[in-house]
Amino acid sequence: MSIDHSFSIISSIELKCPDDYIVEGRNILRRGDAIMFNSTNHGAIAKANIFYGPYWTLSPGVYLFGFNGELDGELKVDFACQEGVVVLKTLTIDNFLDPVCLAVIKTSPKFEVRGFKTPALNVLKLNSISVETISFPLSLA
Repeated sequence: MSIDHSFSIISSIELKCPDDYIVEGRNILRRGDAIMFNSTNHGAIAKANIFYGPYWTLSPGVYLFGFNGELDGELKVDFACQEGVVVLKTLTIDNFLDPVCLAVIKTSPKFEVRGFKTPALNVLKLNSISVETISFPLSLA
């Protein structure tokens, strides 16, 4: 049996930030190539969602998502497809040290990673999300 490995990156530029964070025509969560949330500056905004995207089509396989940046506090993360209609996995993370594993058993269109503020989130700086894909060929038998 042949196992395929591939690696890709979701840059923060590929992720969207809600319009609730637009002030004077500029999204205040965007800082250069990063998404930056600070509870002191942004905590009063009612919208819990901080980022979402990139709307890929995921094939069946095992995916390891590594978040790159800084995290002080807790960030709720979910993995969804079909524009958020189907949530594949939800968890709260308090560090970016360990990758998050997601097993996908069928093709998932319009896949997105979504990040949400929690009462315990102080600071988030997201530069990118690395994606390691492990896929297995489908049996023809």
